[in-house]
Amino acid sequence: AYSKTHPELDEKRKKQNVTVPDVNIEENSSSAVANNDATVAVTSQRMAEGRYLSVSPQLSSLSANVAEPVVATPGIAYVPPVMTRTKTSLHFSLMPYFAPQFTSTRVEKDEQHVGGGGPQRPPEPERIRSSESYSSSAAAGIMGELALGKNWSVQTGIGYIARSITIQPKKIFAEKDNDGKIRYRFDCSGGYTYIDPKAGTSVAVGDSTVTTASVTRLGYISVPLMVNYSFGASKRFSIVPGAGLVGNFRVKQKIETGLEAIGSTKENFTRIQGLRSTYFNVTAGVALQYNLSRRLSINVMPAGSWAISSINQNAVVKSYPNAFSIQGGLKIHL
Repeated sequence: AYSKTHPELDEKRKKQNVTVPDVNIEENSSSAVANNDATVAVTSQRMAEGRYLSVSPQLSSLSANVAEPVVATPGIAYVPPVMTRTKTSLHFSLMPYFAPQFTSTRVEKDEQHVGGGGPQRPPEPERIRSSESYSSSAAAGIMGELALGKNWSVQTGIGYIARSITIQPKKIFAEKDNDGKIRYRFDCSGGYTYIDPKAGTSVAVGDSTVTTASVTRLGYISVPLMVNYSFGASKRFSIVPGAGLVGNFRVKQKIETGLEAIGSTKENFTRIQGLRSTYFNVTAGVALQYNLSRRLSINVMPAGSWAISSINQNAVVKSYPNAFSIQGGLKIHL
């Protein structure tokens, strides 16, 4: 048998005028003793290094004082409760996409431009705007999206933008190039290049000729960073507006043109002078998402993009491409 009392509990009982009769406690046994308004359950258990007694109040009259932790003594072990922490899972998705674009260029005069070695040339935004039109423009790539909560998410990825601009035949003039040679200067919304005169002929500054129909081809790697907010219209259908910033890095530049005086043969110029290597645009759109399953969904997003920096510098004009696109893709939820 073991002692039924504990020094601290005896003191508490004296203060509350509560008495507990002597109880003999056998190993692995439990006894409940009722005295007036208090019921005290006394339990004995064997531990690795000894035994301990635990006293549990059963009535509210003792709970305020008796329900305090018992001071640890030799042979008594305390096992803290196991705390579990809920893990927040990250939801990530990938979406390959294709987006045909309807592009236009805002052209502004560049007052700082000075012709190569010649007098200051008058800016010609109207002339360039009226002679150029986009024959094709499209983007393709892959986007990754990370959910930040129930509604918010961030999105980034990498894509390729290909643009072709058709230029009508036009009159161009001869001037000194950057090396002091007199050649015909060909200006466009992307920048400019120089065309050699017909072999065996000489030209003077100010002489003119007419070009054949020309094509400018530009290629950019685009890296967007967008913030989206999702509205769940139904269990399967969601509306997801988003906006962000896009960095565009030039990887291709080419002009195909020729001189009518030489014939229909065209030359390829793989360097457009004045064309920047990087420009930025803002974008905004509203995605319509339909969930085919827990892992797959169809995503269609009409969106607009507006250049906030020009694609060129030190040219006769500054050009800011703007586009409206319809982006479609299959989103894979990982």
